[in-house]
Amino acid sequence: LTTEDVSDHDDKDNLYINVHSKVYDCTKFVTRHPGGEEVILEVAGQDATEPYDEVGHSEAAEKMLLQYYIGELKEEVSIFNQTRILSILSGSSN
Repeated sequence: LTTEDVSDHDDKDNLYINVHSKVYDCTKFVTRHPGGEEVILEVAGQDATEPYDEVGHSEAAEKMLLQYYIGELKEEVSIFNQTRILSILSGSSN
């Protein structure tokens, strides 16, 4: 899955998040989240790693999250980085 794939799922009825490059479909979980659905809705379709880590979650919460796992976030190289890499490989120094 790409960040674009995840960002396409950004509302209560179709909600993906990624945490530590793992993608979760939280659509069925959003209304049951112990911290309230607003917490997940704020990061719907986004990287939720920082807020997830800041809160700290129990081992039980970690196990619960696993049942919503749908895949890994594909590592992407930005256009800027692609251009820079090609420049270095070709010997240009822009």
